[in-house]
Amino acid sequence: MRLGIFFVSILCYLLSFGQQEPELTIQLGHNQLIYDVAISHDGKLAASAAADRTVKVWDLATGKELKKLRIDIGYATSVDFSPTNSNLLIGGGDYDQGILVVWDYLKNEIIHDLKLHKEYAWKARYAPDGKTIACASFDGSYSIWNSSSGKLIKHNQLSDNILRGLDVDPNGEFFVFTQDAAMDEGPGVFQVSFSDGSIINSNPSAISDLEAREISVSKNGEYVFVGVWGGEIVVLNSSSFEVVSRFKAHNDVLSDIQAADNGTTIYTASHEKNILEWDFLKGKLINEYVGHKDRVYALDLHPNGSQLLSAGSFDKSLKLWEIKSGEIIRNFAGNVYPVMDLAISEDDRTLLVNSFDDYGGDVYAIKLNQYKKVKSLTPINQDFRSMTFDADSGIVYGATSDGLISSMSTKNNLESLTSFDFKAGTGSISMLPGTQDLLIQNLYQDPESYDYHSDYYRFNGTEYYTKVKNADYEHLTQVEFFSALDHFVFQSTWDENKLTKINGANNTIAYSIIDTLIFRPNIVVNKNGKRVAIAGGDDMIMYNGETGDMLFSISLDQSTEFD
Repeated sequence: MRLGIFFVSILCYLLSFGQQEPELTIQLGHNQLIYDVAISHDGKLAASAAADRTVKVWDLATGKELKKLRIDIGYATSVDFSPTNSNLLIGGGDYDQGILVVWDYLKNEIIHDLKLHKEYAWKARYAPDGKTIACASFDGSYSIWNSSSGKLIKHNQLSDNILRGLDVDPNGEFFVFTQDAAMDEGPGVFQVSFSDGSIINSNPSAISDLEAREISVSKNGEYVFVGVWGGEIVVLNSSSFEVVSRFKAHNDVLSDIQAADNGTTIYTASHEKNILEWDFLKGKLINEYVGHKDRVYALDLHPNGSQLLSAGSFDKSLKLWEIKSGEIIRNFAGNVYPVMDLAISEDDRTLLVNSFDDYGGDVYAIKLNQYKKVKSLTPINQDFRSMTFDADSGIVYGATSDGLISSMSTKNNLESLTSFDFKAGTGSISMLPGTQDLLIQNLYQDPESYDYHSDYYRFNGTEYYTKVKNADYEHLTQVEFFSALDHFVFQSTWDENKLTKINGANNTIAYSIIDTLIFRPNIVVNKNGKRVAIAGGDDMIMYNGETGDMLFSISLDQSTEFD
């Protein structure tokens, strides 16, 4: 399964160069699905790894985000605290490169950046003594590392099949992982010695014909729990790999398993949006935890055994549960809606932020001279892909992907004023400086070549005419003006993070910034074209609009409430 997930987010400040840098901070939690979670061994911290390329450290007591690391390749798919709680082990990458990172999050220093695997280093865990690291990769190999020196101890290429789940024996004698055996009907589960990396057990007959997905080891090391594709749990004796019990846990893909300390209880997560508590020896359901709006990807138990941390995928949330009551104690994501567009007023004083997904949305205002969120506007029915803002009249124009363009008044809580139909495939809209006219992007696909192209139309309220036809530029998703009709900016976000300044008169490139360092960013330009800001995740970069030189970047990590 190739992972291509569109999601853009925010943080933006715009303005005058030379001003003191703002302290505006907005916490959004993760902006894409969360693959893994971990709780520190002292029970004070939590960590999460996500497809937005970030790993975040949270205060479990308050829910406050404390630290953040952005990896340089692909997605963060795995996270684990060292036994001393001083470092985090991070796995991830993409289909071209796997990465393992040891991060001292207290000092914010990278200790090791290990690039061996040819695809995702999907799951990685510390040995109980913290001296070694085990990793399972999508490239079909596993590796063992010295955690102090970063030196490779063992690398074994099993096959071309994906290695996915991984867990370690609490006694430090072995680790186990699953292989997507359905590809060539090879062994689905392996048990490997931590001391020399040799294979101890594999291919239990009971699951040889099934696709093993997730795996976990009991707290006493006696049992291995294997989750297979259809939602079944197979419990194995860790010494003999004989089946102790098996039962149907879910009716959909099983995504994680966590064992309790009592020796009889496990917790399972699945794509069914719920968490189930089981007596695994009897195959008896004990409790159900419901609260995520989408599939649950990852679980971890608090060391005190009374709390459970879970991560949802496309609802992008972290939740801490009280096991006894089954109730949610804390949500760790602030605004979980993706920010789809930003709009800056012509007087450079107000920024409008449009955020939504399948579960809801919000439009809110930020006063740039105060660097504060000052107003939350009533959510609207349309999912706007782009907005533009006229500060003098207080009118916001929003465009949906199916071509509906609406005008609303910010002076009356986004009361709808007018709307008109344009064309399916409407992308970005922008107001022409000094006018009330709109520039509207129409993104379409050539039926023969299947290439994407963009036409731009000027709309004066009564009629359209084509301003620029960009047959040479594909995959454009946003346009903003520099000044009058002389220049505008577009960004290519599907193939690469590109920011380009175009001369609108002759359709030539003034400059192009190939790698903006922000994954699929939003863009906003001030009215004189001297500043261009792009925002994504919790980061913002400011460029000189005339030269394309980067002026500064800021990372925004704390939550800001409305005044």
